Amino acid sequence: MKKLFINFVCLFVPSQMRRDRLRKNLHTKFIRNSVAYELKDLSDLFKMSLAVDKIPPASGILRDIQLCTLKILKEVDRICREENIKYWLSFGSLLGAVRSGKYIPWDDDIDISMLRDDYKKFVRVFNEKTTYKNLKAVFWSKKKYRIIKIVNQDIPFLFIDIFPCDVKEGKMSLKEKFKFSSDLQNMAVKFNKKNVKSKTLTSYDYKYERYYTETIPGVNIVKNFDEATIFYGIDFLHYWNCIAFDYKDIFPLKEIEFEGSKFFAPANSEIYLTCIYGDYMKLPDVLHYHFNIKKLSLEDMLKIKQFRDL
Repeated sequence: MKKLFINFVCLFVPSQMRRDRLRKNLHTKFIRNSVAYELKDLSDLFKMSLAVDKIPPASGILRDIQLCTLKILKEVDRICREENIKYWLSFGSLLGAVRSGKYIPWDDDIDISMLRDDYKKFVRVFNEKTTYKNLKAVFWSKKKYRIIKIVNQDIPFLFIDIFPCDVKEGKMSLKEKFKFSSDLQNMAVKFNKKNVKSKTLTSYDYKYERYYTETIPGVNIVKNFDEATIFYGIDFLHYWNCIAFDYKDIFPLKEIEFEGSKFFAPANSEIYLTCIYGDYMKLPDVLHYHFNIKKLSLEDMLKIKQFRDL
């Protein structure tokens, strides 16, 4: 009935463009909310301070988004295995895999990491090898952030983030890792203020490598990996207390189950997650989303379901 009423009202608008715009707005306002979507219920449960394993999995359109990004991850995994490109699940995606072998109930994207050399060639390789015409790996540059995203061009909020890591000679004590992580944050702020106009990965790499050579001598030139430190680059302004790890805590990578399939994870996921989150089995203080899912239009929802079912 709502749909028929909306179509009837729109008949009295003379301009086709205005008619289409009004129809979309009315659909968004009156019909979208009837689509299965349990994020509000999930937030209410979250406020009840339930244990991690008591939070129900996502359902409705949020679950559809998770299944879509899982489809993208499977394509990334296929290409990386074929081309010998190493990646590992990171941040919230790894957290979900370790906790339950599934997505965090409220998660709406996937994060992976790569070493700098693999990261630099990934865009070209992925765009040449992918079998999905609507998927594209792009260098995403915005204010303080420079990372690679694999984006569904028809549905831009379906994406995977790829974070680059660098390596330096020598192991660090825990105290040194915290200090080094803090220094990296400061470097990220200074570097990205000067390089907001870098629109391509090639031009960014040139500036980045020159800056790194001057500030961290010998970065990515390592002879003894057994005594090396791996850390997140200054491309992205991370706010975690510790973003530096012993190389052996990341490599060799091992496989972990996530949503019924095997993907790569750090050699010591417990150390990695503790560095990032502290007590990673506790719920965070607030839920974090990358976009307001409640503002999705009916058209967006249909596109999500179509990609899910490909």
